[in-house]
Amino acid sequence: MHVRMFLSAAALIFTFTAVGRAVPETYKKGGVAVLSPGSVSGSITAVIWKRGQDIAVEWYGEETTTYQYFRGHCELNTTTGELMISNLSVKDSGSYTAEINNRVTKTTEIKVITAVPKPTISTHCNPEETQCTLTCDASITRNTGAISYSWEIGDRHIPDSPSNWIDITKNDTDLLGKPISCQLENPVSRARSDDIRSPFTPNRRSEGVNKPAVLPVVLIVVFVVIVAALAGLVFWDKHRQQNAHESWRQYFARFDPRSCQNPERSRGTQRSTNGAVTGRDYHTVPTQDRDLESVSQEPRNEVETSAVAPNAEEPPDHHHQQEDETTEE
Repeated sequence: MHVRMFLSAAALIFTFTAVGRAVPETYKKGGVAVLSPGSVSGSITAVIWKRGQDIAVEWYGEETTTYQYFRGHCELNTTTGELMISNLSVKDSGSYTAEINNRVTKTTEIKVITAVPKPTISTHCNPEETQCTLTCDASITRNTGAISYSWEIGDRHIPDSPSNWIDITKNDTDLLGKPISCQLENPVSRARSDDIRSPFTPNRRSEGVNKPAVLPVVLIVVFVVIVAALAGLVFWDKHRQQNAHESWRQYFARFDPRSCQNPERSRGTQRSTNGAVTGRDYHTVPTQDRDLESVSQEPRNEVETSAVAPNAEEPPDHHHQQEDETTEE
């Protein structure tokens, strides 16, 4: 008796829920929804679609009028009475009611949700590394709707996992070397992670364990090297323009460490105005030119030295000698 009463009450509740509230139709964000007004008899002379109590679009035999943000967002088929909503957004969710020829024909409940993102698998093991937890991670929001998780380990499929994680142990030798992946699914989409290997696979580390970001570091190093090379080229070009008469050997000779140890050599030999080159770098003068200059300079130096020698005898003064002879007479 009590069982019959319970079943009757359950059936009544189910019937009331099914009649009082329609099961919502689920659509993907960015997609298209086509809402049917239901069965229509005769020709259509007027159509009104409402979302809740607000009129979305209406037609009375002439032009179609759309309201609020539905402008440019939906189209009305005046022959069938269907309403097509394009580029759906989450705020399009709600109850839509069709009125054909001033008579309510059908109410449709829609729900717009976002697609599930691509998940990743993270691995966390105990200190003894005998048991690991694999977690299927993804950025889930309330707009994603109801989500189910599933796992694939090799050829084995684990459907509808109650949570986003599973435990594996070192004793699960049948998992060694086999690909492991997880999958997210909601009523409008599904996404699968990249494969990883069991963390107990010999001589390897699991792809799910967080690793340093090597690629960004390499890119930064390459960028710095390129910038330094460009700066060096600019510096070289600038100095080449300032010293256009120099060859590349003469240019780099100015950076010879030996020239810093001997300032006299770095400044070069200074000569007088009788044909010598003044202010030239000793190292910038070719070897043959230095030999010729040294040979041509030796006799000239001897003449100049003899001309100004302090011990040279002065020529006799004939004028003073004549005065002395006159005085004696």
